[in-house]
Amino acid sequence: MVTGLTWIRYWVRFENGVSLGTIDRKRLATPEEWQRFLDGDEEEVADSGDASADAAGAEEADSEGGATTTNGTFVPQKHIDRAKAARARLAG
Repeated sequence: MVTGLTWIRYWVRFENGVSLGTIDRKRLATPEEWQRFLDGDEEEVADSGDASADAAGAEEADSEGGATTTNGTFVPQKHIDRAKAARARLAG
């Protein structure tokens, strides 16, 4: 389901029972893409989409500070600073 987001995320359920959510397509591969990767092809495993726009966005985000979480979500520096200030206020 897409609700106004510009990227699509996937839920993946592995054979060992582990489930991971919000995985971007560039982190996934079809069985055929995976086999090509294992065979040593130099092709990208996933479609790059608009790589120039992604690169520009990443450079802009890096210049502004912030952090990327383990699930690939970028947290802007201003939100990190606000959370730090709130913790300091609550601590007294």
